[in-house]
Amino acid sequence: MVLWGIGLGAQESILRAAVATLVPTERRGTAYGLFNAWYGGAWFLGSAASACSTTAHCPR
Repeated sequence: MVLWGIGLGAQESILRAAVATLVPTERRGTAYGLFNAWYGGAWFLGSAASACSTTAHCPR
């Protein structure tokens, strides 16, 4: 759990810094909003896929 937290913290800070570097200042709010929407959607889909794959193989 600790390693997951360290990895998530490093990844999020690096990705946010990349968005800040790549996007002009006047469009940064929109860029962060889109980034977080895609990131959250991917997180949800990944969690759902993980849940489906583990429950499909569990004995009943």
